[in-house]
This record gives sequence, C-alpha cells and structure tokens, in this order.
Amino acid sequence: MFAQMDSATLTVRERTFATVCIDIHYQALGDSFRIHTQRALGGGATVNDVRDIPRFNAQFGATRVCQAWNAFHAHAAEAGRNIG
Repeated sequence: MFAQMDSATLTVRERTFATVCIDIHYQALGDSFRIHTQRALGGGATVNDVRDIPRFNAQFGATRVCQAWNAFHAHAAEAGRNIG
C-alpha cells in the first residue's frame, strides 16, 4: 500500500520545488512558473537551489529545461534580481 501524504509533510520550499518541476514538464513557463519560482525563493531556496530544479529535470528533456532556464532568468531580471 502507498502511504498517504498530505501537504503538512512537505515544507513550502519542497512543495514549490515540486510545482516548478511540474511547470517545466508542462512548459507552463509564464505566470505560473514565475509565481512558483518566486515562492521558492521566498520560502528559503537560494538562486542556486532554484537553478538545480531544471538541472534535475534535464534527464527528462533538454529542450524543456533550456526553455525553463531562459524563463527563470527572464522572470528574475523582470523582478530586479541580479542572478548573474
């Protein structure tokens, strides 16, 4: 049997990592992706932590990851974050 898991078992940071992975998979790289990456950063993730999410997802498709990488940097620049 599978153990039931509720949202209380994951931190905000962990939940946002999961939602960013889903955004990358479905190429929902607009407002949804921006909000989720901002929520990850606000939940204690570093810029490098957020960059690691597309790196992890690269095993599932480099094209999707490339689009996500570009979207993350565009959204960060739009928000005034200097992430290099």
